[in-house]
Amino acid sequence: MSHRTLELHVHEPPAVLRFSRFILPMALLTGILVRVYRDALLASSSSSSWTFLIVTYVGQQIVLLGLATAHLGNYPIKHWLWRVPLFGIVAGLGEALASAALIALRFERNGTEIAHSHDWLGFARWAVAVDVVLMVVFGVLLAAVMQILRYALLKREHRAHTVAAVHESREHETAK
Repeated sequence: MSHRTLELHVHEPPAVLRFSRFILPMALLTGILVRVYRDALLASSSSSSWTFLIVTYVGQQIVLLGLATAHLGNYPIKHWLWRVPLFGIVAGLGEALASAALIALRFERNGTEIAHSHDWLGFARWAVAVDVVLMVVFGVLLAAVMQILRYALLKREHRAHTVAAVHESREHETAK
């Protein structure tokens, strides 16, 4: 029986790869991009339909989770335990910083009104809370999917002994 190995070669610029490994700048930039994306879409459209608002907020979360995945993909799942919530906190702080700048420029909105400096603390708390909760839920789901895929691929390659070794290693780690 012959085994075939499929290799995909993805060319990623080294600068982008190096940047994605550093949690603080990556998460901070993510938060800023999320807030600017949301406010740019909301300001550029006169539409206030529910569909437009839902698409805007879903797109915002896709940016957040996509960039978080780019960061987390550089590390084994066991390191995600502290990286996932920290990414959420720093991304939320990035959103808060972007919000402060947008308030100063009189671009940030609070509903239909222009936001003021006294609105900022509420925005900051909300951004951090939502980002942390979203990141933790996403991190748990992503880790589960990664583990399921890993086991499925190993079984498909008829490497049951590897599955057993991974399982034993995992049991040994959790027993410590």
